[in-house]
Amino acid sequence: LSRLDLPEDEKQYKGHFIIQGNFLRNTQRREVVETVEHDLPMSLPEMRALTALALREEDAGLFHGDVVGAYLKAKLRGRPVYARVPTSIIKYWPKDVQKKYQNMKEPMVRVTRAMYGLYRADKDWGDHRHGKMVAAGWEPLGQRIYKKKFRGKLVLTGVYVDDGLTSGDRKASLDAYNEIDNLFGYSDGPENIKLFLGNHL
Repeated sequence: LSRLDLPEDEKQYKGHFIIQGNFLRNTQRREVVETVEHDLPMSLPEMRALTALALREEDAGLFHGDVVGAYLKAKLRGRPVYARVPTSIIKYWPKDVQKKYQNMKEPMVRVTRAMYGLYRADKDWGDHRHGKMVAAGWEPLGQRIYKKKFRGKLVLTGVYVDDGLTSGDRKASLDAYNEIDNLFGYSDGPENIKLFLGNHL
């Protein structure tokens, strides 16, 4: 259940498909320990900086967007990762694919995308996101906050895992929101918010 601080009719139920990335094994079925840096979400001071920029504008905009299937947009890097497929779902696959797997005791497939729950998925999603933002002309202020001018006005955007927050002048922020939506694909239209993770505008 998300948005617990909102009225009852605005609360949402959310579900995630999580791969068991905490059970990594090599081809000999021995447990593998990965040593990968992780991508950290935007910090509370960084969120406050975004809110402060919006507050200094006469016509403030603080837009929120939720990236659809964020981790799946990034290629999984590092060592090859394989996942065991429950045999009960094979019948839903295309017939030609079913033939390859139907006689296997424990069908395995190679995971090529950064799935939520894999040990290094957040790092791969963070690197993918960062590369696309920089390529689109956003100047990084660290790894999670970016700045760019729209309509001659400074706009900041920050990332909290798969949530984007864009702040500044309302029209400029909306232009920035739309640009980021084209890069990653938000789940719904721009939501001009007054509260994000306990920070009030």
